[in-house]
Amino acid sequence: MKTKDLSEWVQNSTWDNSKNIDILYKQRCQKKTIEMTAHKQVVSILKEICKKGESVLDIGCGSGYLYHSFINKKLDVEYFGIDASKKLLNIGKKYLPKFGLDNKRLIHSRFEDLSVKFDHIVCINVLTYHDNLFKPLDIFLKNAKKSIILRESFAIKSNYKYVRDNYLNDGVDLKTYINTYSMNEVRKFLNNHKVSYKFIKDNYTNGKMQKVIGHNHYWKFLKILK
Repeated sequence: MKTKDLSEWVQNSTWDNSKNIDILYKQRCQKKTIEMTAHKQVVSILKEICKKGESVLDIGCGSGYLYHSFINKKLDVEYFGIDASKKLLNIGKKYLPKFGLDNKRLIHSRFEDLSVKFDHIVCINVLTYHDNLFKPLDIFLKNAKKSIILRESFAIKSNYKYVRDNYLNDGVDLKTYINTYSMNEVRKFLNNHKVSYKFIKDNYTNGKMQKVIGHNHYWKFLKILK
């Protein structure tokens, strides 16, 4: 994958303007905080469908700390991560080699520029904060050979928001999408692609609504098999 100049992207990115995220991701990369329940669950789902040595692409990987969950669960696959935030990737490149991950596996790129196929694609807590679900999902379907695993806010009805993020650094005034996607709309989209799929209850929230940055989220996993 070719990396484009994303310097202008940084100034408009909520992910690049939060000291709290920097601190948290450093802790996660160094295994100084508890493993995310969502990461445990996505690896458990992958273990049911992955074969040894297959490739897994973590889209919107942040600093790539999902890699720890692969090691913890002894999932023997080739892990790769991409993210548009060079700053967050550099955190992973600093700390994760100590745990066995080659820096070259963390790639500075947007998923819109994805041009390499992988056996499996995972995308965790990313598209809820994107303008829409369907264009990214279409890109994932074109580039995943075997499966796609998502964790996003899914409910009966869609709810689209574009609101100020009040949890950023002092003086930063940026807005973010906080979307919930209709499961029926997703089903119609996937039925047209003739793939099999299943919504799975999120273990962390036990299927209940969760407030994140002051807004309702309805986390569910979506497993898609090609």
